[in-house]
Amino acid sequence: MAYPASADQAGGDKTETLVNTSSDQSENSLTPSPYLTGWRLRCSIAGLMLGVFLASMEATIVSTALVNIVDDLQAFRDGAWVINAYLVAFTGTLLVWAQFSLVIGRKLSLALAYVLFIAFSIGCAVASTSIQLIVLRAFQGVGGAGVFNISMTMIAEAVSPAEYPKYVAMVSVMYVLSYALGPLIGGAIAAHTTWTWIFWINVPAAFVPLALAELGIPPGFPHQHERKYAGADHAGVDHAGKSGNRIGRLDLPGGVLFLAACILLLVALQGADISWDWSSTVSICLLVFAGASFALFVFWERQITLSASPRVPLLTWEFCNLKTVSLLSSFALVSTPFISNLVSLPERFQVVNGLNSFDAAIRLLPFVVVIPLFSVISAVLVSALKVRYIYVLLTGIGFQLAGVLLFAFANPSSTGAVPARTYGFEVILAIGSGINNTVLTTGVPFVVSKKLIPTAMGAGMQFRYLGGAIGLGIMTAVLDSTIKSSLSAIFTPEQITELLRSSGNAGALSPDKQLLVKLAYEDAFQLQWKVLIGFVAAQIPLAVIMFWRSKR
Repeated sequence: MAYPASADQAGGDKTETLVNTSSDQSENSLTPSPYLTGWRLRCSIAGLMLGVFLASMEATIVSTALVNIVDDLQAFRDGAWVINAYLVAFTGTLLVWAQFSLVIGRKLSLALAYVLFIAFSIGCAVASTSIQLIVLRAFQGVGGAGVFNISMTMIAEAVSPAEYPKYVAMVSVMYVLSYALGPLIGGAIAAHTTWTWIFWINVPAAFVPLALAELGIPPGFPHQHERKYAGADHAGVDHAGKSGNRIGRLDLPGGVLFLAACILLLVALQGADISWDWSSTVSICLLVFAGASFALFVFWERQITLSASPRVPLLTWEFCNLKTVSLLSSFALVSTPFISNLVSLPERFQVVNGLNSFDAAIRLLPFVVVIPLFSVISAVLVSALKVRYIYVLLTGIGFQLAGVLLFAFANPSSTGAVPARTYGFEVILAIGSGINNTVLTTGVPFVVSKKLIPTAMGAGMQFRYLGGAIGLGIMTAVLDSTIKSSLSAIFTPEQITELLRSSGNAGALSPDKQLLVKLAYEDAFQLQWKVLIGFVAAQIPLAVIMFWRSKR
């Protein structure tokens, strides 16, 4: 019987693989199943899936409330950081949590992650400045990463390899659904009460999946079936060596380098042309240090993969081949138009069209409804109907590209009602996003070797969040730079700074100048869509590299 095993269990292999639990027929008949069944399976899966949903939704739930938040805190130009702080911390610590859970055990790690998530959600709710909120969102992202990654890991360990693809598809749909519903929930909360309830609601919401998971998951999981763990160890800790040796296997230097590269790059993108010029010493230093951190990260991961080091790499060097690099790049690229739409459209509806947060969220409904629908349809096409991945993936890219082109080159709308064509554009973009998010996840086993599947799944999720964070940083830089350039002939630098601090400050201007401000934002939003064309088009050659010669 095969089941996902950790690196310690796989005889020193540094990636997760499949091992045989039975040496002969007699022993196999006496060995309990390593997988969960009955009420434990149902209870655990429900809790773990809800955990994936909650941790993912937190990335976008603030998108429709962002204008309310930054207006209240007088920090409009810091708005993207309210989202990016969570995404960067989430991305940078995602794989570290998987390794950390080997040291103290899955159940305890999951509980600790929830404690961090709940505690810093409370902190976000009571934050009184944008800096406080951004810092606390980052720590909330660390907890969210633990909830997400450990839940994903435990789902893989709870079910047999034959059932795993089904649950992967379910997780993918849950991920897409959480991102789609987040703006609706956030907009409804911000419109009918204060934005702080977006964070207060996490407290009771997090206790439900935590209780279900802790109730359903047996003591010692995932080693509950092994005699030496049964009734002896309730943590499920990896017993391969002493505690110090287990801690020594964590790739903490890799985690620090990866997080540093992400933060430095995003700070450079967020501050360029607003806090400093692109050609300034600050901007150049940030970009150089970001590049150096990433280069050192790649070198470090190569060294510990190819050497006899006991450390388990965050990203194994075995990923360094054309197909796998294309896969991870696709995960990063597909999330950029997806997340940008969830953030920029509500912002556009509020700033340009004058809607409140809830009305802006309602106008995202076409996108929200269609994405999960086509996630399920695409999963059926590739899994049940056996349609080739290349055809489904290229179809999804085509819809994404069509949606982005329509947004980019449609005639600018009036500053009154939202044009009806916008909803059609949302549907077209949603079809592509729904297809590609699911097809990439379910297609992982056909791109990498069997032993690398669990690691590649985790890396794919990590690059999906990383791509979203970097893409959002680029879109914010485009927005801020365009507005500054458009308004520089009309307003003083101080006035532009005030407008970027809070969109509500435009209300004090004359009607003529208010119109000019709205038109500047309209132009900036359209330029964002033109930049996104490149992100979508780049997916086409990557899809061909991954699946053109594949039988699936």
